[in-house]
Amino acid sequence: MGSSGKQRTGQDQTIAVAGMLGLTLSVGAALWHHMTQTAGGEPLEFVFLIVMLAVLLPLTALYALRARWSYAAGAIACIGFPASVVKAWLDNTLYLTAGLYNALVVVTLIVAVAVIVSSLRLLHKDPPVGWHAVTAIGGLAALATAVALIGNESAGRIAEVNARLVMQRMRRDLAELSTLEDRIAYVVAEGDLAGATVGIVVDDELVWTGAFGEGIAEDTTFNIGSIAKPVVATAVMQLVEQGRIDVEADIDDYLPFSVRHPDYPDVPITTEMLLTHQSCIAHHTPVYAAHMDRDAYLEWDAAKRGRSIYGEIVQTADHPDYGALIQGYLTPDGAYYTPDAWLSCAPGTQYNYSSPAYDLLGYVVEQVSGQSLDVYLQEAVFSPLGMARTGRLSEQPPFPQATPTERVYGVVSKANLAVPFYGSARVGGGGLYSTVPDMAAFLIAHLNQGQAADVQVLQPETVALMHRPRVASSADLGMEAYGYGWTHYQDQPWQFWGTLFPFYGAAGHGGSDIGYRSRMFAVEKSEGGFGVVVLTSTTTYLKWDNLWYFSAPLQLEKLAMEEAQRLWELEHQG
Repeated sequence: MGSSGKQRTGQDQTIAVAGMLGLTLSVGAALWHHMTQTAGGEPLEFVFLIVMLAVLLPLTALYALRARWSYAAGAIACIGFPASVVKAWLDNTLYLTAGLYNALVVVTLIVAVAVIVSSLRLLHKDPPVGWHAVTAIGGLAALATAVALIGNESAGRIAEVNARLVMQRMRRDLAELSTLEDRIAYVVAEGDLAGATVGIVVDDELVWTGAFGEGIAEDTTFNIGSIAKPVVATAVMQLVEQGRIDVEADIDDYLPFSVRHPDYPDVPITTEMLLTHQSCIAHHTPVYAAHMDRDAYLEWDAAKRGRSIYGEIVQTADHPDYGALIQGYLTPDGAYYTPDAWLSCAPGTQYNYSSPAYDLLGYVVEQVSGQSLDVYLQEAVFSPLGMARTGRLSEQPPFPQATPTERVYGVVSKANLAVPFYGSARVGGGGLYSTVPDMAAFLIAHLNQGQAADVQVLQPETVALMHRPRVASSADLGMEAYGYGWTHYQDQPWQFWGTLFPFYGAAGHGGSDIGYRSRMFAVEKSEGGFGVVVLTSTTTYLKWDNLWYFSAPLQLEKLAMEEAQRLWELEHQG
């Protein structure tokens, strides 16, 4: 071998050793980061990092000793890095946006490729022979397999350790902060929330508000998701007060078409069944969503994910009239029908959360009132309560609106993806935007027997009917029952990953949609009570992140409710 060949071999050996050391340090740092930060690690991702670290540690030593048979094992091991990127791409969770961590991922990938190339060159110039190479590669493969099996078996425990470390650190950090604003700002930063607004209600007054995130103000509008349900339930109960709707009557009495479960055609579906989620209409199907959601989101979804969650439906989806869609979707011979639209239960027998059921309620309000639901809500609910910035979602929002953001965090990608503003054909199960002050006015009315300021939107006895628990359910964490558009939570605190989450016997509703999460909860007292409205513009629809859910959104609600209770006690007991 000439001097140039020896020089090239020496360079390859230097690159291979330095690269292997860099990869080992990078994986170790990533594992520590994911174990101690709200970084979006999943059990499978932890297993990947642990396996890579277990293999890279001995390989780094062997590379330093220039054991030529280790190069084959190193090249094979380093394929795991580009393979993980390919898997993330196939899973539609690879979004490398600008950021330090994503830059490090790219650098790590480049280093891994450099190690693979240099290792293959060294193998080509001086290939290993005999049983040494086979034994070494087989031994490392066995080690990787053993660590993977142990890791998979212990994945849940690893994730729990991760969560406890994160929660312990957050509790320590929060304990050092003296104001609610600082604590919420800390959680917003920790969870990388694009925007959040928080309001605290005590009795009949909005006593505290806070806005967090770039361009976010107290009157910034957010998609409130399923908080539209208690709004529509309020409209229904107004018509009940007027004697125009009987909650126990067949909804066919109020519709220009018949709605019947195909398997139980003799069982009438009542307004009460719709209000309490006992109609057995399924929550969501791809067919329903494709026709209900607006084009801006559908096109973004297909472009970002490489394929739409709705498949080929999007290519033929139209946006029919509100009533035509509901009729065509729920009727077996309808234009938009799918058997998945109905669950296997008989109406009235069990709780099954359903946004389409509330969309149907919205259409009932239209038919009974003779007005579009938009107009009815504006005249009967929003305007009387001074909710000037509440209305139907639009692709061109009439007021400044928080940009919907999807959090896609994992070992490979850490990105917040901005979703375009989108509208909806729905106003019932969702489809509304609002603000903290507006929703606080709505909540105050429900806390004060239907009255806010001098406006009586519902009679006290009607509010009591709405709020009364009617069907038991544990569909949500801490949930006990559901009334007429009103969720009830247990009054006993519960723990998760060592963190206490007290709900104080709260009631109200939550909501979420692409890029948004919203909560409106209150604790009713003999007179008034206390409650919170929390609106955020970041969610995890594309890639669910359990730890993030508990350490960011749920923490915001916990902090706000604790402060609301403290302020109420000062007012009434201090």
